[in-house]
Amino acid sequence: MTRKQIYDKLWRLTHPLHCKEYKKKYNLLHPECRKKYRKKYKKLHPEKRTRSKGISKEAFEEIKAQQNYKCAMCGKPEPFLNQWWHYLTQDHIIPRSKGGKKRSKSNIQALCWDCNVKIKRDNYETITHTIKEN
Repeated sequence: MTRKQIYDKLWRLTHPLHCKEYKKKYNLLHPECRKKYRKKYKKLHPEKRTRSKGISKEAFEEIKAQQNYKCAMCGKPEPFLNQWWHYLTQDHIIPRSKGGKKRSKSNIQALCWDCNVKIKRDNYETITHTIKEN
């Protein structure tokens, strides 16, 4: 490594915001370079090609229809007009961190935003027992 390369590397490490702004401007001015980089990256890392986003919208609509468009925990019907979040959200019955499947319809339930936040906050096992009893 030459002295100039070392200096440039140190400057980039000590000025990350300048580098970030420069990269943004460069990518806006040279979109073809970004496309070439993406193609090269996809070839080098085939395992990271696509990220699945869980179940499809149609499958989630089926789940909501099975639950009569009501929250699985509190039973509030959709849409929730007095809240800032008006629709049911997806929740994994068995969390993915504990071995639950991501793309399985049997592992997804429809919850209102408040109940979904409660599940994240409270102890997960006690809440799932109350859901199964209802």
